[in-house]
Amino acid sequence: VQTCALPILADLQRSLACGVPLPGGEGLGIGFCAGLSLYPDHGHEADTLLGQAATALGRAHDSGQGLVLFYEPSFTETLRNELGLEGRLRQALEGGRLRLVYQPQMDPHGRLIGTEALARWRDGERGEVSPGIFIPLAERTGMIQALGQWADRKSTRLNSSHSSVSRMPSSA
Repeated sequence: VQTCALPILADLQRSLACGVPLPGGEGLGIGFCAGLSLYPDHGHEADTLLGQAATALGRAHDSGQGLVLFYEPSFTETLRNELGLEGRLRQALEGGRLRLVYQPQMDPHGRLIGTEALARWRDGERGEVSPGIFIPLAERTGMIQALGQWADRKSTRLNSSHSSVSRMPSSA
């Protein structure tokens, strides 16, 4: 079945890649991704097969490369893990369990010119979670705005407390 489906999908992809002409000579490009599941390899019920095709489609779409993917069982495990991580990130954000660390910013002469606030997260299950994992997750799930607002509030509070301390007279 895969060997029959792939040439048909490749033709469809090529046809859509030509785009749709619009008035005025402009063209509209069309992207194409597909997710497929096969009976009986991936299930026996329509709901199961549709769900697995949707999982493969999501994976193809996330790649951003116009892929055609057949469902693989590892997709479900990856999705399950990501959904669990998403829930725990949401709880960490709402429960104040993220932290900011500050990285000094130096000019070419080695003088401190500022600091960069970096979000960090220690998950109860996974331990320290790389920002390379949780920042894209926040972007995909719509939590990035809340994360940015949290970081702004937290860094502003810290900055104002440091400013008030630096203005206090020192005692000898």
